[in-house]
Formats: sequence, C-alpha cells, structure tokens
Amino acid sequence: MPKLLGKRWSTCWSTWRYNSNLEAETKALQCISDGLESICISGGQCGDAFVARLAVQLACNSTIMSLQLDGNKLGDASAQALSGMLKSNCTLRCLDLDDNAIRCTGAASLAGGLQENTALRQLDLHNNHIRVDGAQGLALALATNAVLRTLSLHGNPLGDAGAAAIAGGLMQNRSLQILSLHSCGVGDTGTEQLASALRGNSTLGEFCLAQNSVGDKGASNLALMLRANSTLQKLHLENNMIGDGGAVALAEVLEVNLGLVELWLLHNWISERGMKRFAEALRMNTNLRSLGLSAALETATDVDGPFDDMVKFHQVRQLISRVVREGLQCLNLAHRDIGDVGALEVAAAVERCSALLSLNLSYCRIGDAGAIRLATALKKNLTLMEVSLVGNAISNVGVSHLEDAVKNNQRIYELELHGQMMQDTDMAVI
Repeated sequence: MPKLLGKRWSTCWSTWRYNSNLEAETKALQCISDGLESICISGGQCGDAFVARLAVQLACNSTIMSLQLDGNKLGDASAQALSGMLKSNCTLRCLDLDDNAIRCTGAASLAGGLQENTALRQLDLHNNHIRVDGAQGLALALATNAVLRTLSLHGNPLGDAGAAAIAGGLMQNRSLQILSLHSCGVGDTGTEQLASALRGNSTLGEFCLAQNSVGDKGASNLALMLRANSTLQKLHLENNMIGDGGAVALAEVLEVNLGLVELWLLHNWISERGMKRFAEALRMNTNLRSLGLSAALETATDVDGPFDDMVKFHQVRQLISRVVREGLQCLNLAHRDIGDVGALEVAAAVERCSALLSLNLSYCRIGDAGAIRLATALKKNLTLMEVSLVGNAISNVGVSHLEDAVKNNQRIYELELHGQMMQDTDMAVI
C-alpha cells in the first residue's frame, strides 16, 4: 500500500517524554541554543502559552528546519503566534500541527503568515476541525504563496464548499506538489471544482481524495481533468462510492494520459464491467506502475454469480502481462474470484517478473493447488517482498509448501495467510 505525506526531512527527529511542560520548554530552547535542526514536542506536552514564547524565539532563528507540535490541543492563540513567526522566519521548512484544535480562526491566522512566508515547504494540519471558513483563508494563501510544496488537510470537515475554496486557490498556485484532502467530506460537487482547477495545473504531482463521497460523476470529472493534465502522477481515490461508470471513465483516460503512474481505487463499488475495462486499458498504457483495484466489502457479495471465465482471465492475463512487460511494482487482485486456475496464471508470471514487490491475492478462492503452484514461483522470484493470501481456502498442505518457499527466498519478509503472518525473523507462523 502506498504511503502518503510522510515526513520528508532527513534531519534527526527526536521525540521526548517530559516530566513537565517546563522541562519540554527547556529542551526546546536548548535545541535552539545548540543550533539543532528540529524540535519535536507531541502528545499534550505543551500549550498555547509555551508556543507563544517558542514562536518569539523562532522568529529570527536560522537553524531550526522542522517543528513538530502534533497532539497538543493547540488553538487560535498558538496559530496566531506561529503566523507571526512565519512572517519573519526564513529557515523553517516543515511545520506539523496535526491533531490539535486550530479550527477556522486559527487556520485563517496561519494563512496570513503563509502569504508572507518564503521558506516553509510542508504544512500538516490533520484533524484540526477546520471547516469552510478556514479553507477559504488557506485558499487565499495558496493563491499567493510560491514556496509551499505539501499541504495536508486530512480529516478536516471541509465539505464541498471547503473543497471548492481550495480549488480556487489551486487555480492560481504554482508551487504545491502534494495535496491531501483525505476524509474531508468531499462529494461530487467539490470534486468537480477540484478537477476543474487541476486541468491547467502544472505542479501538483500527488493528490489524495481517499475516504470521501466521490461517486461516478466526480470520478468522471477527474477523468476529464486527466485528459488535459499530464503532471499529476499519483491519484488516491480509495474508499469512495465510485461504481462502474466512474471506473470506465478513469480506465478510458489511461489509454491517453502519459503522466499518471499510480492510481488507487481500492474499496469502491467496481464490478466485472469496470475491472474488464481497466484490463483493456492496460494493454495500451505504458506508464502506470501501480493500480489498486478491489471490490468494496459492501458489494463483494452482491455480484450476480461468479465472474465469467473469459472476463476473469482476460483481466488476470492483461494485468499480469502489464506487470511483466512494464515493471509494475504492485499487483492487487484482492476479492477477485480467480480460484486455482487464476492462481496458476499469476504464478507463471511471478516467475518472470523482474520488478514486482507486492502481491495481494486475498479472498480469491485459492486452494491448495493454486498455493502449491504459487510456492514454486516464489522460490524462483527475486524481487517480491510482500505476499498476502488472507481469506482463501488453503489447508496445512498448501501452507507447508508456502512456508518452505519463503524460507528459501530471502527477499520475502512478509507473508500473510489466513490472518496469520510469517516474518523474516524465523519464518514461523505466528
């Protein structure tokens, strides 16, 4: 699975547990006086008064590049103090305010600082109760700020109106490279505005709309955007409400889009029709490296009968052909009813793959015959690191073969079977 919006800085992050807030403040000031590059005080160890004093110290500081203050219940006063600091500080590159209580007024204050700041590259505001008013302030900052590269608003209830505000800022922004609106209550209306803003955008490379309410209409608008946008490389749409209509639109654009390298659609409402169209699109697309597709749990049991064999194995063969031919690193067929026959197809390709790192065959109705053939392939593959076979029908016979294969393959460090896991320490089933 992809990792989004991780900490981007190689400087040493130190997380301390202090006996008191006074000790935390003393350590932070010591970091400044010692010329260190990062301060990390998380989990309720500081308050607004401390941040106000810290902001004064950092206003003209030339060494601290990373400031992590997540989980401290910081509010408007802290946001206002940090905003003032941002207006004069020319060194700080990463500011992490996740899991606080910044809210709309605080977000607007930070936006004011961003409008004058010339240094900050990453701002994390996960779970801060920011709504549309706060989004409007941040949008104004996006319209004028020329240095911010990463903005995460994960878990803030922006809604469609907030998403539309952010879209307005994006239309004028020329620096942002990563944007996360994961779990922000965005539906088709907000998605349409965001897609419109991104049509002419030439900087954003990674966009996350996972865990929202995006349906077929929203997905179709994103597909239209991808016909014009060749800059976006990673698009996350997991856990939405996208059905076959949206899936077909996205699959069709893969035949013409030359920029996208990762598309994640796990746990939507996509059935055979959508899956087949993706299989067909992959015959023409030579750029996509990772495609995440699986049926949503809500619809996995609602498919009218088993997959038609021709459709099923067309999907498998085309996806695997793409893996072998173009170096796809992740193959996810979870919740696809491929059975032992499909597992044989996968195994044959695994023996030939030179780049595959992750293989997910969870809940695929694979039995011992398929497991044994996969075990043989795992002994020969030189790249795979993660394999999942959770929720299949593999008995101790198949497990024994897989265990033997992993013991003989030093690259594989994780194999999931029936909810249990073999790891590279002793390769024993836990």
